[in-house]
Amino acid sequence: MDREVIIQQIYETMGLMKRRMSASLQPMFEKLGISLAQIDLLFTIEHEQPISPKALAAKLQLTPGAVSQMLAALQNSNSITLTHEQSDRRVSSVRLSDHGKKWLEELRTMRFQHLTTAFEQLSDTELEQYLHIQQKLLQFYEQSYTTATKQKKETL
Repeated sequence: MDREVIIQQIYETMGLMKRRMSASLQPMFEKLGISLAQIDLLFTIEHEQPISPKALAAKLQLTPGAVSQMLAALQNSNSITLTHEQSDRRVSSVRLSDHGKKWLEELRTMRFQHLTTAFEQLSDTELEQYLHIQQKLLQFYEQSYTTATKQKKETL
């Protein structure tokens, strides 16, 4: 098969798989009363905390307004804490609350169970190959992102 055709099929399959995975996980998220975007936000906060709302927006490539709305909803559900600096009330940082940590643990458990079932379709060898391929592509994209970010800063 032609390499370009294969690459196009991989691209289409990746998009479709992402949509199908999200759709299959959606009932679990709804049971917890949380959206996929909020989940992404919580995981980012967990790995980057304390983090400012502005830095969150940049990291997730969202507008500050969108992040503010999601943070407000997460704060109302007691999933995060938003702390303002005493010296400058305009500066704030976000952290996970105990409730937010508990939510993430529940989400991890649900997601792991779901993925375990899905990956039963692959042999151990195929699973190892899949992991290796994903890691290799992720390394490429991380290097590309780092280079692009560095070039963007240099032009400013």
